[in-house]
Amino acid sequence: MNGFTFHLPTKVIFGRGSMSKLGEEAARLGKRCLVVTGRNFARKSGYLDAIGASLAKSGLEFSVFDQVEPHPSIGTVYKARRWQGKAAATS
Repeated sequence: MNGFTFHLPTKVIFGRGSMSKLGEEAARLGKRCLVVTGRNFARKSGYLDAIGASLAKSGLEFSVFDQVEPHPSIGTVYKARRWQGKAAATS
């Protein structure tokens, strides 16, 4: 077997109010992002609004792909990629 290096840095921020830090953390990685979510829960629960507010407060451009079904297929991944490409082209 050939040798390789696998590096997967992970940062977990947990606790009350932690969602409001999302924009600040995401801004360290770039200026645009894609929020991927299921069809209903994030919007109905208000989480999507909180995420959007945090991203906007940090000056990030973002789009939302909210068509993920339970146990998503690889086809959904490809659909999200095509959708994101279209969203980027219009911004």
